[in-house]
Amino acid sequence: MNDFTVADLDSDGVNEAIFGNFSPREIWITKFNEIDTTFDSIKVFPNPYIEDVAGFPIGDFDMDGKTDIVYAGAMGNIYLIECEGIDDYQMNWTGILASQIPI
Repeated sequence: MNDFTVADLDSDGVNEAIFGNFSPREIWITKFNEIDTTFDSIKVFPNPYIEDVAGFPIGDFDMDGKTDIVYAGAMGNIYLIECEGIDDYQMNWTGILASQIPI
């Protein structure tokens, strides 16, 4: 597990945590369970490029009123996950840094 980030991603008053997992290679979004004080899985994204996740900046980067989660891998891949509603997360964009594109 790396780059563990905790925030209320879907604005429901309960914190979620997002982190990268190495085996299997996945990005997990989990929700805090106040009853047993653990995090329950709500969304898992397969990610074959998770060799080293470089942070999880959170904000409304495309200014559409929805929370965006951005992360990048060491090989230059960039991903954007958007919160579509309570406990509803979708991979909305992937790209690669221009410096990583072969000429």
